[in-house]
Amino acid sequence: MRTSASSNVVTRFPKEPLGRLPFQGYQDLAVIFTLVQTKLDPIYKLYRGEEELFYFPLAELPTTSKLDNFADRALSIDPWPAYATERTNTDTQILRVGNRLLAQSKEQSKLKPPPKPRFLILLENKIMRDMKKLGISEDTSDPLRLQLYREIFDRFIEECAYYAPILAKIKDQYEGFIMHLRKKINEMQPIKELLWVASFDADKRVNEFQNRENTEIDFLKSERNRDKFKLDKVQQECVELQVTVSKLMEQLGAREEACSLEADGRKLLVTEVNDINSRLRELEALTRADMGRNTDDPIKLKILVGEYEKALERANTELNRYRSDFEERVPRVKYEEAKKQLEAKTREVDSLNEELESAASRYSLLKDHCETLNTWRDLYNSQILYITRVLAAKSDAAQKVEYINALLFKYRKIAREKTPEQLADFVTHDLAKAEAGGLPSLTRPTVGRNRSKPEGE
Repeated sequence: MRTSASSNVVTRFPKEPLGRLPFQGYQDLAVIFTLVQTKLDPIYKLYRGEEELFYFPLAELPTTSKLDNFADRALSIDPWPAYATERTNTDTQILRVGNRLLAQSKEQSKLKPPPKPRFLILLENKIMRDMKKLGISEDTSDPLRLQLYREIFDRFIEECAYYAPILAKIKDQYEGFIMHLRKKINEMQPIKELLWVASFDADKRVNEFQNRENTEIDFLKSERNRDKFKLDKVQQECVELQVTVSKLMEQLGAREEACSLEADGRKLLVTEVNDINSRLRELEALTRADMGRNTDDPIKLKILVGEYEKALERANTELNRYRSDFEERVPRVKYEEAKKQLEAKTREVDSLNEELESAASRYSLLKDHCETLNTWRDLYNSQILYITRVLAAKSDAAQKVEYINALLFKYRKIAREKTPEQLADFVTHDLAKAEAGGLPSLTRPTVGRNRSKPEGE
């Protein structure tokens, strides 16, 4: 307790001798009692301050130090006020200095903090000195740091007679628990090694898998680039072929126009040629009639294909809209209605797909028929070229008729014996040969030996 220096009342006094009171902690090595008595028991010690008196018990402590580093000084535990943090003072004080009264502020009237005990200061200095001397780091896992604090704690137990048993028990308890933890750590060491090996194997497998994946990815990228290059090359070839075909079509149109003008200018067709032409027209008409029964108009088919594609696109758009609306929460009635509409649209889409496939197949068939007609047209044009060239020659009319009959017989035989692909190739080469000039060589068994060949053969 604390009281004024001029007071004659003791607020609290221990019932037992103060030197025998049990300690409650390291800071309770000295218990503060403020007294105003002038006669003190010899077992107590009075410390006078400027405005306070502190009363401490005298502990029976050794006067010599057991620390090797402090042999030159006597070691004793200084009493430290246990109630130093509970001291209070007025906010202001009035002092008398030279017959004058001086008022101090709140900051000036504060009490100075009590100094640390000398034993605590020596221990802290020893810790700092040993840490610098041995180069101990601030890492708590450093074994030298643990050893240093263990020695300081042992010395503290030796010097504190009252606390030695309980502090020794605390130390033994901590060391026993630390040994238990070390034992557990040693037991878990094989598990740690096993986990490390498993982790290493897993990382190795993952790296191998990643390497394989990277290799496959690189291979696929190279394949994609190669295919892309091939596709670009094919597209370029297609463009070149289209340009070439367009040029050939222009040349063919110009050639046809020239041939028609030449045929109209000559007007040298005879009755046999008219008969041949009529038979060729009948053959062409029969062929067209045969193909017309199984095909439709290509323009109508293209229009139907476009309508089917538009209807399919509309159905897909509406289907996607239904799917996006279905993801939200809607009533059951709307869900059933949307489901019925979706089924109807699905059936409609299936029907459109079937019609589209049928139209595509018909279009493909019509395209094949068109190619066949083009082949027959080229065959007919080549025959017309040859017949026109024969009629323009200066030779006997009977020889011309015989040569034309043999030519027609040859072409009828070729058309009957060759396949459509072979016939198309033959017509292409024959038409080019006919445009280049000249006549084909024929075997004419009915022609006499004394008859001359037509010009240009």
